[in-house]
Amino acid sequence: MTVNIVVDDRISNDFKNFAWNIFFKSKGRGLTFEQHFPWIQSGTSFWTVEARENERLIGGLIVRELEICYGSRVELIGCIGLVCVDSLYRGKGIANQLFKTLIETASIKKYGALTLWTNQHHIYESKGFFVSDESLSGTVTAPESVCHSLGTAFICENLPNHIGLPPFAISGRIYKSKEANITVIRDHNSYIVSDWSGSDNNVCSLIKDVLPESFRIHTQYKCSLVKFLSTLGYSINLSPVNLQMWLKLKSDLEITLITKSSNFNILNRI
Repeated sequence: MTVNIVVDDRISNDFKNFAWNIFFKSKGRGLTFEQHFPWIQSGTSFWTVEARENERLIGGLIVRELEICYGSRVELIGCIGLVCVDSLYRGKGIANQLFKTLIETASIKKYGALTLWTNQHHIYESKGFFVSDESLSGTVTAPESVCHSLGTAFICENLPNHIGLPPFAISGRIYKSKEANITVIRDHNSYIVSDWSGSDNNVCSLIKDVLPESFRIHTQYKCSLVKFLSTLGYSINLSPVNLQMWLKLKSDLEITLITKSSNFNILNRI
């Protein structure tokens, strides 16, 4: 079996359809490829690694390039997603070939690190990745004494083109008041607060007007907003997500400093 590994700064229709069938159609979820990955059409930096046998696509992955501030310098981080291999070719080392090319290419591009999200840690530990995830996810429920702020003016906007919907989501919106904004995605079960800006008090006021009494939140350890909601009597039940894995490509990088200085929230996941 002769397998060709190809790196490209575009995504082929073969790979797009292949990944869609594996990660969305077969699981009975998904809107359109463009709604989940709008940054592919908007010119955001990304590249793909494909495995082909006699021009037939048998596997692939995609890497989204992000710039993050690390101390006084800017580092490039590669966010990996849509890792897939044709079921007929699994166990033949195709994934190893994809990742070998991925790591070599990322090193040439001077990336500081690579990251991906998975609950199959053992697969990627063998490739040098390790778990480092500061995120928490869970349910927030307002006490009966909490009232809507009544009169907070806000607008609702669609997500910008650099933000895609997670695979499980069916919609996403940004709610903005004069003092704060919150990004809310929705699945078939509930609303999920996934990002925000503004003071804790102003964000909380917007939450009261926009969301039902019970919602979910995706956040990080020692989040001041969660602490603030708790002081107001909200019931909060959070658990570690434990999905994000990293591979350092520069020895002087501290991954915990990267995750603390850059908010790798649920909207960054591929």
